[in-house]
Amino acid sequence: MKSEFLPLVSIVIPVYNGDNFLSEAIDAALSQTYPNIEIIVVNDGSRDDGATERVALSYGERIRYFNKSNGGVSSALNFGISKMKGDYFSWLSHDDLYEPDKIAREVETLSKTNDKENTIVCCADNLIDAQGNLIYHPAFTLDGYLSGHDLFDIFFSKHLNINGCTLLIHKSIFERCGGFSSFKYIQDIECWIKFMLEGVSFVFIKDKLVKMRVHDGQVTKRMPELYYSEMHKFSNAIIDDYIIPSKLSDRNIESFLSYQYRNNNKEIYKRIEALTNSRMHFRKLYYMAYGKLFNLIRFIYSKTLKK
Repeated sequence: MKSEFLPLVSIVIPVYNGDNFLSEAIDAALSQTYPNIEIIVVNDGSRDDGATERVALSYGERIRYFNKSNGGVSSALNFGISKMKGDYFSWLSHDDLYEPDKIAREVETLSKTNDKENTIVCCADNLIDAQGNLIYHPAFTLDGYLSGHDLFDIFFSKHLNINGCTLLIHKSIFERCGGFSSFKYIQDIECWIKFMLEGVSFVFIKDKLVKMRVHDGQVTKRMPELYYSEMHKFSNAIIDDYIIPSKLSDRNIESFLSYQYRNNNKEIYKRIEALTNSRMHFRKLYYMAYGKLFNLIRFIYSKTLKK
């Protein structure tokens, strides 16, 4: 790379019972053209008679390996982040793959931004099956810079999918905004939206630098109903933490409302509508009172001038 901006990037690979794909993921991480990386493998208490651990240990000192009690993907990611020596975090699921220049391209893109510690870089991705064959899927992709609140609008109005493995994130963002939650399906969605609403910016690369594997062992395939129940809970949290304290713009709320309407979330939709209608009502009362007070002051002032 021509740039002198060469921060240490920590590639964190969480894994549970993943001996079937883990070696491919580690090999993809080791094959990165970017020269300054560390690879952290977090075994989330696999119950496979040590098969996953044997794969990880076979790489010796080329990776940093940790074994923890089972707690789910979020706990494994948070654990990996706590063990990072690098300034930047890059998630690689044990069943996904990076193109060789994934990290190099993202660091290069980041080097051209003004606020490197508060900007997340995101590339596009391809889908592959269990055997690694490409799966055609038309996808809505972004290119260039977006503020967090602008991305919030696009996420909910366009139903944008952001694959966590496509991101490059400064560690301080997690320290400031918090890590991954206990959600099993939307732990990544919850985290990215939290970052959007806390003022983090995003830069998108249109090139597909990650291969996301689709197979029957994934939670998203085994329990798709979780998405709706967890998004319902998270939507209420957004209302409590951002809409009630008036931290969202009217445009943000309109995008959020459109998502609830499209997904037939009547309870959430009515709750937001009631809150925003009340807010608009009080805003109108405020302007009416302000207008009457202004007219009264002007009337008194005019009487004083006549005297």
